[in-house]
Amino acid sequence: MGDQAYRSREQKLAKNNLFSAVNAFGKSDLETVWDLLQADSNPLLNDLLARSGGGKVASEIHFSMALSLLLSEKLLLEKEESLYLYRFLQELYTVHPHLSRAACSDLMALYDRNPAVRDYGTAFLEFKGYHALQCYRVAHILWEEKRETAARFFQSLISER
Repeated sequence: MGDQAYRSREQKLAKNNLFSAVNAFGKSDLETVWDLLQADSNPLLNDLLARSGGGKVASEIHFSMALSLLLSEKLLLEKEESLYLYRFLQELYTVHPHLSRAACSDLMALYDRNPAVRDYGTAFLEFKGYHALQCYRVAHILWEEKRETAARFFQSLISER
């Protein structure tokens, strides 16, 4: 138990040092997380980030593009449907930029609080709870916009996958 507590404390200190060092340059949390995702050596993450496009767009927009692509590929099996859902999600993230900030905050909280998370890339790509939460946030926005059929469809799709 002592070793585990020490490792957990050591991991927390390393995480805090990483964020304080990066944020010392005046970057927002979203820019910091985006930079960390881009620096990750995971080939699956690198492929996803490359396919999400974006070029020289702002970190928030590129993060939402990568998240849109990830969620659309996780939810739908058909390539054409996945592309349609990607465009739909990207449009929603553009209209509601707070969704990207919330997704970034969720990723940071997951990294800070879960000792199984060693890097942002793995959590971003593989943690189903994170994906589900982002999808439910989208469904909630649709519900609030009185797009109830779309919200129900999206919720149904989430629970199926």
